Amino acid sequence: MRAVLATPPGFSFVRTVLSHGWCRLPPFEVAADARSLGTVVRAGSVALPISLRPAQEGGVVLEAAGRHDSTTRGALERAARRILNLDLDLSEFHAAAGDDPRFAWIAREGAGRLLRGATTFEDLLKLVLTTNCSWALTTRMTAALVDVCGVRAADGRRAFPEPAAVAAVGPRVLRERVR
Repeated sequence: MRAVLATPPGFSFVRTVLSHGWCRLPPFEVAADARSLGTVVRAGSVALPISLRPAQEGGVVLEAAGRHDSTTRGALERAARRILNLDLDLSEFHAAAGDDPRFAWIAREGAGRLLRGATTFEDLLKLVLTTNCSWALTTRMTAALVDVCGVRAADGRRAFPEPAAVAAVGPRVLRERVR
């Protein structure tokens, strides 16, 4: 499957991907030059790897192996739009930033948009895992959580777990394996 997602004016793929450390936390996989981002998302009961990259003709290319029905395609497109925060209108923010010479670069470079997880739960849990610990520990805990609770895709990678999956493993397993 290949789809080209429309992007808002001034959108910067690289600035969004590198907006903060989420791109380094599983299930994200970022290219060294930040020109592509992979992840695994849930579409119904299955986990599907997707790849995102800027389209030469404008927009963002979403790719997922195989052919998918319209329901699955819609779920993957919604997840990709959420991950890149494509529906956020930054025009007022960019206009205000452009009025101040110290911040004019923000609008010029398309900055200000934050990379997000495929779900609000993913963002919330990653936020909790960053609290009162080192980045190295955050990375390790996130990887362990995905490994312990995430649904496995056909290629072996895992999606970020859903709330019920985290609750199902219980506090003892979370303490011992995720920390």
